Amino acid sequence: MQFSFRPIAEADLPMLHAWLQRPHVAQWWGEADPLDELREHYLTHAAEPRATRAYIASLEGRDVGFIQCYCVMGCEPEWWTDETDPGSRGIDQFLADEADLSRGVGRAMIRGFVQRLFADPEVTVVQTDPSPTNHRAIRCYAAAGFSAVGVVDTPDGPALLMRVRRPQPALQDMPDEDWFRALEVRRTQALVQRDVATIRELHAPDYELISVPGRVMSLERYLSLMAQDVFYADWQHGPMRVQRSPGMAAVRYQARITFPSGKVVECWHTDLYALRGGAWLAIWSQGTALPPAVPA
Repeated sequence: MQFSFRPIAEADLPMLHAWLQRPHVAQWWGEADPLDELREHYLTHAAEPRATRAYIASLEGRDVGFIQCYCVMGCEPEWWTDETDPGSRGIDQFLADEADLSRGVGRAMIRGFVQRLFADPEVTVVQTDPSPTNHRAIRCYAAAGFSAVGVVDTPDGPALLMRVRRPQPALQDMPDEDWFRALEVRRTQALVQRDVATIRELHAPDYELISVPGRVMSLERYLSLMAQDVFYADWQHGPMRVQRSPGMAAVRYQARITFPSGKVVECWHTDLYALRGGAWLAIWSQGTALPPAVPA
């Protein structure tokens, strides 16, 4: 099935309003909003960077459904407040004609739209949240490649959170181990040099460091400390071991880190990189103290 998706226009609003009043749609979407509210929600703010995008789905020239997409992080004050991935997108959809239900049309429409979303390299994951009692929708999303995460509480009541992640490159298509060794050297040199632009380039927004004493530090906290004064005086790397899997890479080595005070910390350093939006970003780092030397 070949679908096309056109951004909703003023001329589509009466049709959308009529669709929302159909019993099989209203059962899950609730009472249809007036035309003015649909216009306000889908058209008035459509040019804003984080606006909800609405589309009419067409199959072989026939308008068959509605689908909307939004940025999960920061989408609404009370929704998905723990989301930290700027590449996460959410979708909601319905088929306009009850006769199209349970015929594979919905799953094909969702697959086509998700493929369209993943054409944007910034998109890392797509989620949806049907009612736990909407078994037809849950089966449809599962058939389209979504996996259930679990039941969550939302402002609209309980929902089953489901996600599909960007297909990851095969291991043979990933950078080799030496590439990740060089990436780790570049990352730590940027930390020593307080090169904020490179630091932001190489770290995910939700990056966390667990220091040798066990303190957890966010990227923003890390940067705020560097802005105050020199944070590292030197960072030396021992031989690095690299483990790769599709979309992930771990780097581990013994580090010798010198601070401006002259204090030297020798530790195991483990760093986890993830492929996000087409770029390899550090998402976690952890320092582990070396055991004390055993006297000869």
